Amino acid sequence: MSVIAAKMRGAYRGNLFAVLTLSLLAWAALVARNEAHVGIRLCASSTMAAFAAAAGAAMEPRAVWATVCDSSLMLIAMMLPLLGPTLAQLDVRTLHRRRYRARCMFLFGYATAWLIALAVLTMATAAFVSVGRFHSDGGVAITIGLAVLWQGTLQKRRYLNRCHVLQALPAFGLRAEVDTLTCGARVGVSCVGACWALMAVPFAIADGHIAAMSGVASVMVWERYARRRPARAQPLLMGVGAVLILLGLVCEGIVET
Repeated sequence: MSVIAAKMRGAYRGNLFAVLTLSLLAWAALVARNEAHVGIRLCASSTMAAFAAAAGAAMEPRAVWATVCDSSLMLIAMMLPLLGPTLAQLDVRTLHRRRYRARCMFLFGYATAWLIALAVLTMATAAFVSVGRFHSDGGVAITIGLAVLWQGTLQKRRYLNRCHVLQALPAFGLRAEVDTLTCGARVGVSCVGACWALMAVPFAIADGHIAAMSGVASVMVWERYARRRPARAQPLLMGVGAVLILLGLVCEGIVET
């Protein structure tokens, strides 16, 4: 833990306290919205069931705004502590006079990729709730098993390594702005590819999904700041994940023993 803390301090160059404070405020807002039953509560079974039962209601301005708000809070809470090394690389590749503008463009592209992914997860959750295949013990086991299995795949490691490297960026003109925006989107897509299965876990848990989110966030922080590993598969994780998926399918009655 001390090594991870040291790497985070180095990545944020004296701004770690502000970053962690902003992240904690986002966590507090998520907890408050959950307790007050504000918005659609992305992971809550009762609201998601209603959301699935009335697909038209999901497109109402209030529901769309609640989804965007909750998703944005999730990004600030979970992803902001991970971006220090990436933003440090961006600063090195950017002229000082446009550094803050470049950060904004990069973060906009990054957040857009994740907001689209979270919208897809929301709709997938609604679809599974509508057929009674989510928030059950079997559904949770399947989702966790899928996350563990994906953690062990070679493609997951490749996506994760791509999150850590930025492309060369132009220094001047409109192309510099556009390339910074697309660079943020490209890194965001890589991060979605690496973490989509982990992010699906809180959606599967109706009670205690905030705790599940904090657990997923802890795994992401460890992956981001731990020593980088070669891109190779981990058969043990894949095997554990496959067993969990099989147990979930048995619990759901999809597979008979």
